[in-house]
Amino acid sequence: SRRVSIGMTDQVPLKIVTDFCDSVGVQWSRTVREPPKNKPNWHTFYGVRFTASKKNKEISWAFPICKPKSNHKYVPKWVLADRRLHLPFIAGFMDGDGFVRKVKREAIFVSISRRLLRQISGMLLQYGVTAQIYRMRPAKPDLHWHACYALDCTGLATTRLAFLLQQYCHV
Repeated sequence: SRRVSIGMTDQVPLKIVTDFCDSVGVQWSRTVREPPKNKPNWHTFYGVRFTASKKNKEISWAFPICKPKSNHKYVPKWVLADRRLHLPFIAGFMDGDGFVRKVKREAIFVSISRRLLRQISGMLLQYGVTAQIYRMRPAKPDLHWHACYALDCTGLATTRLAFLLQQYCHV
């Protein structure tokens, strides 16, 4: 597919993307998904999508960056090399592919890239946050389901993680 979709609960980064698209003449569309009424702790989800077309030739540079499939994603070397970038990167990943279970006091990051989760686990360990990675099982397996992994922080590790990420997240 020649399509880029970005989704998150924070509108500010998406505004930067849409402003950039507007400045170079790229057409885009927005989605807003409200949380179910029975999920009071869930947040509104915002998305932006743009697709390569004859009109959107200007974004052709974006597709080689997105070419690797999700199971081949990893933490960029320049993030790993600069410890100052670890926590903002982890906070961004938590915003997109993580969640917190208050009842069990755990923070969970989810990905089909085991390599990505191992790298994040290594970054967390540098701050004294321990976590374990396990393979998740689908509720209803089907042909299109990929192996999915979770990086799970529990108990005091979750408290430490929350303290470290609080300057980068607003809940």
